[in-house]
Amino acid sequence: MSPSENVSELAKALSHQERSVRINTVLALKKIGNSDVVDPLIEAMKDQDFGVRAFAAEALGEIGDLRALEPLIHALNDANYGVRRDAATALGALGDERAVEALTRAMKRHDTGFCYEDDRVYEETKKALEKIQGN
Repeated sequence: MSPSENVSELAKALSHQERSVRINTVLALKKIGNSDVVDPLIEAMKDQDFGVRAFAAEALGEIGDLRALEPLIHALNDANYGVRRDAATALGALGDERAVEALTRAMKRHDTGFCYEDDRVYEETKKALEKIQGN
């Protein structure tokens, strides 16, 4: 079986009803880590489960393919703080200037000091901006 066929088979598991199967699939795709896995991981960013979305964001940041830029920017508005945090970290890893405006908005939106989750998102967003802007 070719690597592309392996990715296609794994991608099918992203629609499995069990959360743990979908998360483990994302982790397997991350381990493969080539450009073939980017589209399935972007699709995983739309999963109903926040854990799947968060792991997918993390994987996309580590892979570093710019096709993930827009889905990661969109994830800065996710209802779950972990997804927002991991999307910010991933955008910092991508290092693309086009994320600066969205990251700046995300920083302003969070009420630091109000709750631990918002503080974590704020800190990761700040780090991402510093990484992109070279501070």
